[in-house]
This record gives sequence, C-alpha cells and structure tokens, in this order.
Amino acid sequence: MTTRFENGIVVTLGENNRVLWNATVVTDGELVAAIGNSAKMKRKYPDAESVDCTGKVILPGFICAHHHFYSTMARGMSIPGEPAKNFVEILERLWWKVDRALDDDDILVSAQLPLIDCIRNGTTTVIDHHASPSHRDGSLDLIEKAVRHSGLRASLCYEVSDRNIMGGGIAENARFIKKVGQGDGQIAAMMGLHASFTLSDETLEKCIGVAKDANVGCHIHVAEDLSDREDSLAKYHTTIVNRLNKMGAAGRKSIFVHCVHIDEDEMDVVAKTGTIVVHNPE
Repeated sequence: MTTRFENGIVVTLGENNRVLWNATVVTDGELVAAIGNSAKMKRKYPDAESVDCTGKVILPGFICAHHHFYSTMARGMSIPGEPAKNFVEILERLWWKVDRALDDDDILVSAQLPLIDCIRNGTTTVIDHHASPSHRDGSLDLIEKAVRHSGLRASLCYEVSDRNIMGGGIAENARFIKKVGQGDGQIAAMMGLHASFTLSDETLEKCIGVAKDANVGCHIHVAEDLSDREDSLAKYHTTIVNRLNKMGAAGRKSIFVHCVHIDEDEMDVVAKTGTIVVHNPE
C-alpha cells in the first residue's frame, strides 16, 4: 500500500540533514518511496492514501540502543529499608531481585508495555538486554513474540552473569543467535553480558567464542559505576576496556554501555576498535 504523509515539516536527519517545509513522505509498504514538495508528491502519487500532517514533524524513527524491557516492572518501585549506599547495593536489593522474580507471563508483559511506549513516542528500533534467571530458557522467544506483534524492530540478547548458575545464559544466547542468524529485518541477536565485575575470564571466553562463531557483537555494561573499574584493576590488573579488548569483545558490532568511568587510554581503544558506546544519561 502506498501512503502520502503530507503537509508536514520533514526532517531527514542523516549526514546530509534537510528540513523541508510543507513536504510529503511517500511510503510503499515498509519502504520510503519519495520525499518532496506536497503538491508535487500529490500529483506524482494521486492514488496513494493520504495522511494530513499539518503542524507536525515527520522524521525517521528513533533508535533506543540500550534498553531493559523488564525494568518496566520496577517503575515506581522503592527499595525497602534504608536507602542503598552504593551501586552494588542497588543491584543486589532491587534489580537482581526483580529479574529473579520474573516468570513467563511477566517477561511477555514487561516487553509489551515498553513497546507500547516506543510506538507512542516514535521509537521504531530497540536493542534490548534481558535477564530472568528463574525463567531463562526460551525467554528471548517470549520477547521476540511481543516485538513481532508490535511491528517494531529489535536486537535481543540474554544477560550472562556468573551470579547465576552455569554462566547464566550462554546457552540461551547461543540458541537464539542460531535461530535468528544474521537477522530478518525485524529481529536480530547479540551476545549479552552483564558487566566485567560479574564475569570471569572463563565465562567471557565462552561468550566471546559464541559471538565470534556467529559473527555477532557483544552487548555489555562497561564502567557504569566506579566499583566495576576498581574490581577489574584489583582482580585482573587492567582496566575494563583493555580487559574486554584483550579477550576479543571489542569491535564494530559490539556495544559497550555507559562507559562512565573509563580513562583516555580506554577511550583510544574504543575509538581504534570502532566499538559502539551507548551512554544513557537518565
């Protein structure tokens, strides 16, 4: 079906960003067929269905490059007792309790709710990072089901961590990566890892091996808190980015999330390897 989104302010974004007034975007199915002056597009595509966008901005969909769908379940939730003293206590007393409590129904609903928010706010692609230790196997299929039903696009992974039994999800990642392959245009997969301070060299090596064999990247939290950096220096006598790079996790297909507490040497490594950094200011 061909549709004219007309009479709007079109912002193309991209390297050659343009702002076009009283303009139209013509779509043919899932593809953009044309962009131009509204009057000209109406003459060129007279039979297309029309959507009046007067007073509105038409622009490409937003991409959320790091999400935890299941964190939807913690909205408005406070930690019982005294306030957490540090980042690790927040993990132990809130997030790790939330993800352990998730069952199959929770996983599905906790994906559906943020996907609705994405649709309402113009986000069309999400890179998600999931954890549900009590209901791990098949969890990515439930999230995939929600994403496909929404019509959005997503890259999915399971958060591997040594805090959970048997590496906590290597097999779930490997299974889903094999199922999805290089992606079908709507669903893709990555190797998910929690953070340096919850991953031994042995676990990292296994995860990176799966990722390299499948030609996918790694999605991991990096130096979100100073405790992560201090742990790496104490245990491995090197910084997190250098540790991950040495193990083979860095690269153009990998995502290092946060990178709050990295030094200039680590920044150089990130730049040299072309690793993607996603900073979540909120």
